[in-house]
Amino acid sequence: MSQAYLISKRMDPLFGMAIGIYGYYLYEKEHPRPQGKRLQELMMKRWKIRNNAGSSETIEK
Repeated sequence: MSQAYLISKRMDPLFGMAIGIYGYYLYEKEHPRPQGKRLQELMMKRWKIRNNAGSSETIEK
């Protein structure tokens, strides 16, 4: 039995990810988070913590 695809075998996962990201964007636009708790700000904070983990500086929480 052959598998059914919406677009193609390789494009279906990309299409699914695009729909999910767009859905998240619409949800965040409709229900905004407080300042400092947005996904982009949390990711930047996490990125800075990981990049500074090898340095001798102390990370304050």
